[in-house]
Amino acid sequence: MTTLFDTEINKVFMREGWRSNHPDDAGGLTIWGITIRDYPDAVKQMEKMTPDESKDYAKVIFKAYYWDKSGCDYIPAAGQRLTVQLFDTAINMGVRRSVNLLQKSCNLFLFRKDMDSGQLAEDGRFGIKTENAVTEVGEKIGWDILAGVFLSARIQYYSNIVTSNKRQAVFIKGWIRRALECAGF
Repeated sequence: MTTLFDTEINKVFMREGWRSNHPDDAGGLTIWGITIRDYPDAVKQMEKMTPDESKDYAKVIFKAYYWDKSGCDYIPAAGQRLTVQLFDTAINMGVRRSVNLLQKSCNLFLFRKDMDSGQLAEDGRFGIKTENAVTEVGEKIGWDILAGVFLSARIQYYSNIVTSNKRQAVFIKGWIRRALECAGF
């Protein structure tokens, strides 16, 4: 049976490509989306492999350090659009930033009287409080609305990056295209 992770990791590989090393990319040398800044030993190992071998290696890293750490398996199936965005944002911005944007998105709704979950600490860690809040907001407000708020927060974060570092403007169109694609546009 093909899982959502299996489907999405293949899309990640298509978006990322095998290898890149743009001079303005803070991550440096990147193989299948794994940056030398974040995983220097892994990238050095993948450099010695064929593209197919390195893809298998990267898949293990993405599952353990991006999908699992972002809590993707804890979002109900009804929130699949949100799960896809959360995973891709973790790859593109890091797990902590991705989960932080999710927590901020939930906190927009958690002040309502019909919500049982209290405001979340925006600490970038996916734990039981975040899991419960995401489920509650998704079920009471609507999964598509929560996914839309998350998308908006993601695009705003990209805008903030470019505002603070004009050299990153070279990436903004691709970042936004990627975000919209993951959101189903």
